[in-house]
Amino acid sequence: GQKLTRRVLDTWLKSDGGDTWLWCGDLQGFGAQRREKGQASFVVQFRVGRGRTAKRRRVVLGKYPAMTPEQAREWALEHIGAGWKGIDPVAERRAIQAAQARERD
Repeated sequence: GQKLTRRVLDTWLKSDGGDTWLWCGDLQGFGAQRREKGQASFVVQFRVGRGRTAKRRRVVLGKYPAMTPEQAREWALEHIGAGWKGIDPVAERRAIQAAQARERD
């Protein structure tokens, strides 16, 4: 595979049909998902912890072209790095949102 760049994404989005997913050859777990009307969302897949039993996560980072491939790659690296350390950014975000919801009630 090849590195996700604006040029690669634009060419992929202009092509008819094709794959729903485009994965970066440069950073494992980082990719884009084709949406309707020639749009795409950046995604990252990673494991929290190590080994096959580690929990898998898939996070939507943002929409293209509002978010650049470079910005999305940085976020993806942060998520992957946290997962390697056993930190689950998704669970942390949900806990914060739940606490905020309880404060409002």
